[in-house]
Order: sequence, then C-alpha cells, then structure tokens
Amino acid sequence: MATAAIACRRGRGHMGGRTAVDHCERRLDIELSPGHTLPVQEDTRSGLRATALLQSRMLEKLSDVQRGAVLAAGAARTLARREVLEHQGDPARTFYLVEAGYLKLTQLTAAGDEVVVRFVSPGEPYGGVVVLEHDTYPVAAQAVEHATVMGWSRDILRRLTDDVPQLRMNVVTEIAQHMRDALTRVQQLQTTRVGQRLAATLLHLARPHEGTMQIAHPITRQELAEMTGATLFTVSRTLSDWEARGWIATVQTHIRLLKPAHIERLVDE
Repeated sequence: MATAAIACRRGRGHMGGRTAVDHCERRLDIELSPGHTLPVQEDTRSGLRATALLQSRMLEKLSDVQRGAVLAAGAARTLARREVLEHQGDPARTFYLVEAGYLKLTQLTAAGDEVVVRFVSPGEPYGGVVVLEHDTYPVAAQAVEHATVMGWSRDILRRLTDDVPQLRMNVVTEIAQHMRDALTRVQQLQTTRVGQRLAATLLHLARPHEGTMQIAHPITRQELAEMTGATLFTVSRTLSDWEARGWIATVQTHIRLLKPAHIERLVDE
C-alpha cells in the first residue's frame, strides 16, 4: 500500500505562455509488508528510474510495488570519468547499482600491484558485501567514463531486505555467481592458452552493436592483460594479429568484434 503527497517547484521558464514545472517530488510511504512502512523520496522526472535498473537481476521476482519502493529508497550519485566511487578497504557502508556507464573494479595484490578484477555494467551491483554485513570493500570501484549509480545505505538496505527477503536472496545469488566466475578464471589460467582466455574475455565484455559486437566501454590492452593473466606484450601481439586478419578492430578506444564467430572458435580450440 502506498500514499503520496506531491510538491512542485516552479521556475521562470515558459511553455506556450505557461510557467513550466521544473521539479516535482513525491514523498511516498510504501508498505512493503503488513506493519512495515518505509518513507522514501521519488523524483518524478525519472519515474521508476532507468530501464537498466528495472531490469536488474537484483530486482528479479519482486512485485512492481516492491521494485518501486527499493528504487525510490536509493540515492543517485554521478561520477566523473575515472572518479573513484569507493577504495579497497573503505568501510562498506553503501550498496550500489549502476544506472548508466561502467565501473572498473580493481584490487591491490600483496606486492602492491593493481589488477583489474572485472567491469560492472548498467543494472549490475557493487558492494554486495554490505548485505553480508562485512566491514570493508574487498575491491575498489572507479568510473570508466561518466557514470551514474544508485546507492542504498547499510541501514536502509537492512530494512528493505528484512521486508523483501527476495532482495537479499538476489544479492547473495549474484555474489555466488561472481565467486564461481573467479574460480573459472583460476581454472582457465591453469588449463587454457592466452589466446583462448583473451577470446573468452572479449566475448564476455562485448555487446551487440551495429550488426557486430563491441565492448561498450574503453578498455586498454594492459587491462585485458590483467584480466587474462597474460603479459602486455602477448596480449598486444595477439590483438594485432587478430586485427590484421580482420577479426577485430579498434574504434576510438573501443574494441569491435567484426567476426565474432571466429573469436568463438578460438575459445573451443
């Protein structure tokens, strides 16, 4: 059940001789379950936020009312290019979902080297350890380019997951998947060649684009080397060979897979 009060601020702009409404906010008191009411703020400029958030795996199996309450309880934050969202070791106080743009997750090794763990796409989470009540973030998060994230403080998230157990289940399931992915990468380091690992990484990162596949965010050869456990020299040589064969192309720091089928065959060799 939800009740709402709408308050609008009017500006000086005009639309057809009328004063335009610049901003409206609704204070919602949303009852997620009997006896549990969560007061939140909803910005009517964005409705129920971006499609990427509504389609996030974090909100799977939630009702429309529950999804609306979860999203309305979050706070938006805009990140500049290469701005750090959280550092490794920072207190884990906020759980995030990426609304637009991409995050690069990195981790410092025992030797003090920074390695790329993975990239976080729109609709994907960062900071799942907050749900598990861990004290610090195990990896750092940095915006690749301009990005927008939605954040939920530990206290708000606790209230949400208490009222919507499926939300907690979704986050835990996502964490488990990341652990399986990490184990797979370790196994690949021991059992596959660099070319196979590089091909698999490109296919994992690429998205449909103008009849081909393309990595939606800029990525360097050094970052690919870190993700595949290879040297920069080997990755550069391999990519240059594939580019000469016409399988891939670099377009303004984005890697485009011109012949994805050829790349897929490399994974299975």
